[in-house]
Amino acid sequence: MQTATNTPKVVILGTAHGSNVPGKRSPDGKFREYKFSREVIALLRPRLEASGFTVFVDMPSDEVPRPGNTELSLRCRYVNGICKKFGPQNCIYVSIHVNAAGSDGQWHDARGFAVYVARSCSQTSKRLARTLCDLAISRGLRGNRAVPAAHYWQADFYVLRNTACPAVLTENLFQDNRADVEFLSSQAGKEAVATLHLDAIKSRSCSLQPRQCLLWYCSLSLHAEAIRKPRLPPKRNTMLRRLAQSPLQPQSGFSG
Repeated sequence: MQTATNTPKVVILGTAHGSNVPGKRSPDGKFREYKFSREVIALLRPRLEASGFTVFVDMPSDEVPRPGNTELSLRCRYVNGICKKFGPQNCIYVSIHVNAAGSDGQWHDARGFAVYVARSCSQTSKRLARTLCDLAISRGLRGNRAVPAAHYWQADFYVLRNTACPAVLTENLFQDNRADVEFLSSQAGKEAVATLHLDAIKSRSCSLQPRQCLLWYCSLSLHAEAIRKPRLPPKRNTMLRRLAQSPLQPQSGFSG
């Protein structure tokens, strides 16, 4: 069975807007999105590297080029240069942000995690986004908003629409909600967000789709003849037969 063990696994982490961008903070000014994003990435990057990934950060400095369209185009140029070197199918781009319910400088009630993909994105982008959302929900980060049936949101953000590789943008709770800000400002909050991204990225780095991984796992403990003529309880037998008959194609690296 084909795997991607000899294929570079490249993660490009995107920082939030810089300290020189207006807004992007809690109403009391104590929480700054630029700082939180870079602190999470400082936790996440070495853990990804320890897991065997090659990791880049698009704009690690606190300040970013202005105006905004220059910043965004330079981010995309950086990501696409890495994609050209390693192959877009071997790269993913994960941009880490904090949401805001309003721009009025007031506290709001909206809480929770969200993850975005472009409207015309790859299946890899959707799978990574769905994994992030599912993990966030399972870890109590859903908040109080409705979650789309697909378990990801779609929007044509510039960095999602103009990067060559699979890409997601995460909105990690709300910078204008008191409870979210208190959590994100704590070390436990930063660890929770970093670990969420680490686990999701490691999960999606598997070169096989989930049902293929399960079939491969089952084949380690069950002889092929046993799958064709199983001696298993009827319920499990039915599950394995359906999996074995599902037409799935192996994937290479992160290709979508």
